Amino acid sequence: EMVKIHKEEDIPSWKKLTSTAVTFPLRYHWQKEALSDPALNAIYQAGIEYEFFNLENHHISKPLLLYSGPRWLPEAQQQALLDYVEQGGHLVFFTSLPLYRDPFEPCNLLGLHRPDGMPDEPFLDHLASETEVTLGGCSFLTRAPFFVYSHTIPGEPIWGERVDTRTIMDTRFEENRYLRSLVFGHRYQVGYRELRGRGSLTVLGVRASPQAVKGLHAWLGIPVPALSGLAEVKVSLFERDGTYYLVAINTGDGEVVAPV
Repeated sequence: EMVKIHKEEDIPSWKKLTSTAVTFPLRYHWQKEALSDPALNAIYQAGIEYEFFNLENHHISKPLLLYSGPRWLPEAQQQALLDYVEQGGHLVFFTSLPLYRDPFEPCNLLGLHRPDGMPDEPFLDHLASETEVTLGGCSFLTRAPFFVYSHTIPGEPIWGERVDTRTIMDTRFEENRYLRSLVFGHRYQVGYRELRGRGSLTVLGVRASPQAVKGLHAWLGIPVPALSGLAEVKVSLFERDGTYYLVAINTGDGEVVAPV
């Protein structure tokens, strides 16, 4: 049946509708680490369709580009990212910043700013807290580790504030509750957005998550052509000659009804 549909509909002629891309540094994606890449996992879990941006031939370019890769990147590929931004693209980094041309030799063509600190989670989970990150009118919750910028850097700052959400396991010990409460209300600069040429470069120094990916799209005004209301249902929107085709795949085990 699928072969019949493929032939009748000429599926290769369909155009995928998406405004989002993810970097594809080939040397990195040969390695096992790429299988658990935080940015790739976050955008998949968010259910947002995307393309891969090839850093060697600069295809396929989209208005929003999320960096998926290691902390090293060959100089020519760093230049490709810089060109993408200056030509009008929005480039976003999470906590992986390519500050080297190879694993040992520094190279920072993009002029990325290193954080001054990076607090980690407490050893005991009930002493942990959540941090609310605000992107324009959007906000989402994250947990340490995250970047902290203490010095003044160019661009628009991105802030996070420690909050008591009651979603982390509580403790019956008053001393532990007090220790955790000490950080509530603390505010940190966790990233920044800097205009470059006709585009912008954003460092959002928090864990890549579906909530962060969706928040970035809303903040930067990047449209999402189709989005499923259920995490286990993935959707893609295609177009050909003015006709639109919605493809939905249920990755779960049972039958579901998913709003799109």
